[in-house]
Amino acid sequence: MPSYSHKGSRESALRSRLKHDADDLRLIMQHYLDAGTQDRIYSEQGDCSDLLNEEFDYERASARILGRDVGRLVTDTSQLGANALAMAMIRKEGRYYGDSDSAIALLVEVQKGVSETRRVLDGF
Repeated sequence: MPSYSHKGSRESALRSRLKHDADDLRLIMQHYLDAGTQDRIYSEQGDCSDLLNEEFDYERASARILGRDVGRLVTDTSQLGANALAMAMIRKEGRYYGDSDSAIALLVEVQKGVSETRRVLDGF
């Protein structure tokens, strides 16, 4: 008779890992500005001062700048893979600290930032 406990523990470990990865991703998106990038918004010479407007939201701006930086590093193919992975993490384990809608909003900001940078780099 086959034992299913090994398969169950593997699935449980994978779920736990995805949850942990999703939590880490959310933390990075929310606090990227705290990693020494605040001058990019608050100084007149900052390359991200366009985000400082009447609708300014610290966490969304943080995620957008993260996306702009990631956009400098990724290829079109890796961008697609990263987007798919992030959205899968949200759909499967979107209960981080409560609100999956806010997590999706942060991912949208990251994607906007990546797209902005890729358009500039591609000459559009």
